[in-house]
Amino acid sequence: MSNTMSRKLLSLILAVLMVVTTLTTSVFAAEAGDKGDSAQTSTSGGKSDTSISLSDINELLSALTYAEYIEQYKDANSSPESFKADVHEYDEKDTTAGVTLYDDYKGKKAIEVDESGKVTFNINVPETGLYSLRIDYIPTESDSTTAIERTLQVNGKVPFSEARSISMPKRWLTKYTEQEDGSLRFETDQNGNEIRPDRYVDYSWQTYTFTDFNCYYGEPLKIYLEEGENKISLECVRHGAVFSE
Repeated sequence: MSNTMSRKLLSLILAVLMVVTTLTTSVFAAEAGDKGDSAQTSTSGGKSDTSISLSDINELLSALTYAEYIEQYKDANSSPESFKADVHEYDEKDTTAGVTLYDDYKGKKAIEVDESGKVTFNINVPETGLYSLRIDYIPTESDSTTAIERTLQVNGKVPFSEARSISMPKRWLTKYTEQEDGSLRFETDQNGNEIRPDRYVDYSWQTYTFTDFNCYYGEPLKIYLEEGENKISLECVRHGAVFSE
């Protein structure tokens, strides 16, 4: 069975389990209401939470894989002229995260984005084609050891399922002791035994090319963009970060 079919089958099983759980919860709530208890179920716009959950499930099940997505644009220009976007050109109306702009953040023009919400960038594409995305970033300081994670949206939509989990790793360095001759060595205890060194996050610029988190594809992910105005959104899943072009 192919990876695509396996993932869709797993998604279907999870969807059925979620529906069963939701229906069971509704039955319990109804029984509680019949007994005069104060239990309530929330609704929005006349629709129950069950309808919203089913809508979310349907979106996940109908999402294209990257292989299916790229097949749709097999005849598109796969090597258009590259260009840079200005990170200060973000869409305030479509940005829900807190942002801070910097003209010089460790030597680069940058934007700091909080660890919740999304930031949307307005980009002017010179020619229609398939583009890979690359971005410079620095994680904001925190005690967490996990990677920065974002969901990629193109013109308001997640283009394929793999775009839901864009993971930008943190770079870890080893703490050495500098010797008088300039060499770096491990610290030693009173008996001359080397001590396991501490590790720390490198808060300097790194470059990330958007790739598949699960490594099913051996090349960078590409998105189809038409010439002219487009919107690229990064919705936070985990951790704040500073971005540059």
